[in-house]
Amino acid sequence: MQPIVLYNLSSLTRPNEQWSFNPYKTHYTLVLKNLPFTTKWLEFHEVSEVIPNITKTDARPSVPVIIDSNNTVVQDSWKIAKYLETTYPDSPSIFNGAESLHYFFYQYYETNIKRYIFSLSVLDVKEMCGHYDNPKGFTRTLEGVLGVSLDTFAKKKEDNIKILQEKLTIIRNTLSSYTFLTGDKIGWADLTLVGGLHMVEFFDKKAIDTYVFTGEDDVLRKYYYRVKDELNVLEKGLEVKA
Repeated sequence: MQPIVLYNLSSLTRPNEQWSFNPYKTHYTLVLKNLPFTTKWLEFHEVSEVIPNITKTDARPSVPVIIDSNNTVVQDSWKIAKYLETTYPDSPSIFNGAESLHYFFYQYYETNIKRYIFSLSVLDVKEMCGHYDNPKGFTRTLEGVLGVSLDTFAKKKEDNIKILQEKLTIIRNTLSSYTFLTGDKIGWADLTLVGGLHMVEFFDKKAIDTYVFTGEDDVLRKYYYRVKDELNVLEKGLEVKA
């Protein structure tokens, strides 16, 4: 089979490195499902120029987007996950028979956790993606969504960290009894959480140890590196082209 094409988000300072949490989910969905793929990297300001010509829809330009070997185009990490699970039922499952459970966690993460994790890295992302003078650049685009400047959004770090730790309590409780969020196998819910944490670590290893993990014995910390180690092993055995 021809490799699936994945459109991913690059940066000005560290091009062609996996950092953004949404493409992260799709990248490792493909890895978990053992589906060969190749990556096309876009800088943030290129997304609005390139993606509409691929999707040919009115949807807001964003990544990830995939083009399957049959030329099917799918945008959005959750829609891509569902598409791949349906289209390739003989490859390893990312839902493990519990799609609704993974969707529930995805909604919990989006509503309760993502904003606070993102606040730890938003100024680093601004530095990497830049292009403030470009009306379609990262800073102006995100400030339009948030309704405040990125500097203002990032200033409430201590409050954000406190809220984040409160939201992570239920996750730590789960991981005290289970290897992964949805049982004994890595699934899409794990990619959702680990993708966000990976972005924090990507920019500042000290930040994830200081603001997210509570120490060497933190069950969340052990889980995070357990997932990443397993994903790295799987990826080494797969045809992945940057």
